[in-house]
Amino acid sequence: MTDGYSEFDRRVRDLDRKKAALREGARAEIDESGLVELRPVPHYGRNISRFIPWKAALIIAAVGLGYKGFLMSRMGDAAYASRLEQFSGDGVMDRAGRFLMQTDPVSTFIADQIRDQPWKPAQSAEPAEPVQGTAAG
Repeated sequence: MTDGYSEFDRRVRDLDRKKAALREGARAEIDESGLVELRPVPHYGRNISRFIPWKAALIIAAVGLGYKGFLMSRMGDAAYASRLEQFSGDGVMDRAGRFLMQTDPVSTFIADQIRDQPWKPAQSAEPAEPVQGTAAG
């Protein structure tokens, strides 16, 4: 009698294991009799794209390009190029920094848009006149 229960417990354990594996990923296959059966997908065959947070990656890329465009607009093209030349080493970090911070069309466009904004105060060559009624030093 205990042999029947142990067989039943083993089958229940196997079903639980298969159900957990199906939650991780499954594919439908048709067997010889025409029955559609779900089979677990092995770990190496799973689609990795579901593990990559695409929205977060796009936000990080947009912020990075915006920051690089801001730096390019504030420093100017010549100063930015001279700072980029400082990454002249052969180390991995120097090469990565040089690759990430090199000028590209998107960051150049962002820098041009920031430079052309009307909120920048106009630069005047004349010194400001003191306001009347106040003591001028």
